[in-house]
Amino acid sequence: MSGSPLVKSPRPVFVDFLLACFTLSLYLAVWLYQSVRDLKRVNQKDLTPWMWLFVPIFFIPLFFALPVFLRSIRECEEKLEIISWSKARERCWLFSVLALSVATIAVEYLGASSLQQLSLIAVWIAGFFSIGPRINQIRATSELGKTKLYGALSIFEWIVSIIMAPFLAFVLWYSGLNAIISSVQEFEPGQVYSNNEHNFSLRFDNDQWHQVRIGTYSNGEALMEFSGHNSDAYIVIFVQDERSDIGDLTQWRIDESFESLTNASCKESRSFLTNSFRLRVVVICEGAIVGDPAIERYELIQIDDEKYIEAYAYFNPTQTNFARNRDSFNATVSSLMPLSESN
Repeated sequence: MSGSPLVKSPRPVFVDFLLACFTLSLYLAVWLYQSVRDLKRVNQKDLTPWMWLFVPIFFIPLFFALPVFLRSIRECEEKLEIISWSKARERCWLFSVLALSVATIAVEYLGASSLQQLSLIAVWIAGFFSIGPRINQIRATSELGKTKLYGALSIFEWIVSIIMAPFLAFVLWYSGLNAIISSVQEFEPGQVYSNNEHNFSLRFDNDQWHQVRIGTYSNGEALMEFSGHNSDAYIVIFVQDERSDIGDLTQWRIDESFESLTNASCKESRSFLTNSFRLRVVVICEGAIVGDPAIERYELIQIDDEKYIEAYAYFNPTQTNFARNRDSFNATVSSLMPLSESN
């Protein structure tokens, strides 16, 4: 009938799951709004759909809103004579979603990496959408008209997917997926990596470091690359020859840090390596990147009259992980030594 309310056309739940992942869970708020709106249209109950946009965003309302959501679904199923879940299954769904909601907040304070946090959010989204088939069945059974979709998506959803899918791939890649895929060798706590060809060594302070393929963090010109602290840190090793101007190189690194870090502050020190007149240059720049604390550190050691080894190190974890792993990160980077000094 012309002018009658419409409900959303049923579609595979994984489509909604992908949309929620593409938008880093923001679509979940839209899905809840649309679901409650359709439940209201089917059962003609007093619900306020727009308020459900805020339920996934603010943690506390979940504990009050989800029981109401379940009750509304059951009432619609009874009206349409649809077989419903058992009470026990509903309680299991409710408990799992609430528990995962708590976990997504707690992991940040428990030292989880960005990639681990994103993975848990994906599990949380999947838990939410496990009730999606019930919503779909209500929509399909209802005599109300259905909205028009184009290949299971609306035009707006197609636009969002085309824009956000590459963005999600970018976030996942630079949250640590690149290091996992590119891993070459893992290191034990306290293990020393020695490079006899270029006469230097590096000691890894904990068990979160591994060597990755060249090009993972550099433009491909590095000698070698290492990833650590659940991909919140990396070290890139370069060889600099006698043609390099140490002063210009150091200043360039400092300028780069002031461009990449917010509220950056840098300090430089120069000294001689133990029992020799070979130079060691250390630059430590601290600031923030997208609100999280960050360190960019440069260690330059003179191997001989014709060669320097440079370590560019980057550390950008969450606030909690920064306090927990800062000393370990610095200890690893500062362990860069000529082999003759490390023995």
